[in-house]
Amino acid sequence: DVRHNADAVLTELLAAVTSNSRENKLKIISSTTGILVKSCFANDACSRMIALCWLHEFGQIQMNKTSAEPESTALFGTEVRLTEASDRNRGSSQNQLSESWMASLPEMVGGTLHCIDDREEEIARLAVEMDSTLLDMVQSLDEEIPVSPLVDRLIRSMQERESMAVRTACLQWICMMLAHCPAQMLRRSTLQRLFDPIFHTLVLPDEQVVVAALQVLANIMGGRNPEEDWLEDEDSSGDLFSVVTQKLLHLFAVDRRILETRGRLM
Repeated sequence: DVRHNADAVLTELLAAVTSNSRENKLKIISSTTGILVKSCFANDACSRMIALCWLHEFGQIQMNKTSAEPESTALFGTEVRLTEASDRNRGSSQNQLSESWMASLPEMVGGTLHCIDDREEEIARLAVEMDSTLLDMVQSLDEEIPVSPLVDRLIRSMQERESMAVRTACLQWICMMLAHCPAQMLRRSTLQRLFDPIFHTLVLPDEQVVVAALQVLANIMGGRNPEEDWLEDEDSSGDLFSVVTQKLLHLFAVDRRILETRGRLM
């Protein structure tokens, strides 16, 4: 009964927030987003679910999306209102997000990715939807996004758990960022940080995530920046094409099974 009553109060509070003035909404979002992101990592499934519901609604507010009749989803016996999924269409390229929301974006992505393969099916489903919302949101913007913190957060998410769903989602973010902000993503320092997790992905057993990693490499090669087209690390050095080729050959040399099973794909 206590949990049911608490959930009901939170649902009413969220409804009050979404019906407030835009200025007040943004103030509330600024002061509560960090708390919600932390709740995405909570051990309690109900806390993770509520956090994702609120973050999803906050995302719609940021993009000036409205819905006359929010849909309801069962939250362990309590209804929580969500904006219609169909409202997740991309916004105008003139969309501008609040500074606090943009600053929180890397950790919001991290919290969402943490829940994307949750053992609770409803949490995982909502996390996938939230991830799509954030991807659409960033793609629709003209303003700069925090590329370096986002890259750090994506790499950390891939390193924290060997989850194919999380890794695939991270690679989708990297592909999107290569298209959205190529100048920053193709800097030498950024590529050197990305190569280790990308090439590690190529030896994983799941073919879908390998294809996603190869797509990232293809996008990198397709957008090569002549001014940044020289890399050097412990294993290889040269222009971008030479370094990628050397790393692939090194993979084949270390484990011949990769050549036999993935050579044609790569």
